[in-house]
Amino acid sequence: MTGNPQSDSSKRMQSDVQRNVNQQQRIEYGVQSGSLTNRETAKLEHGQAKVAKAEANAGRDGHVNANEQARVQGAENHQSKHIYRQKHDAQQKN
Repeated sequence: MTGNPQSDSSKRMQSDVQRNVNQQQRIEYGVQSGSLTNRETAKLEHGQAKVAKAEANAGRDGHVNANEQARVQGAENHQSKHIYRQKHDAQQKN
């Protein structure tokens, strides 16, 4: 059996994975610009791992329903706010 990349479930997962990639890039840009300390980066990376685990759990049965996606998006929203706060606080990497 093969998956259908045009199915609603597949589109939901693709959207979540792309958002995860985008958030990972935001962290990397923060490292490069010096707006994230090593400690902040480590905490944000840990949060990204949690989001990735939530995505994996949602898709483990090969289907992502709307409720599962809502939980993943909630985790992504929380992580996004955390990234923003850490990048815009007064701490700078020296």
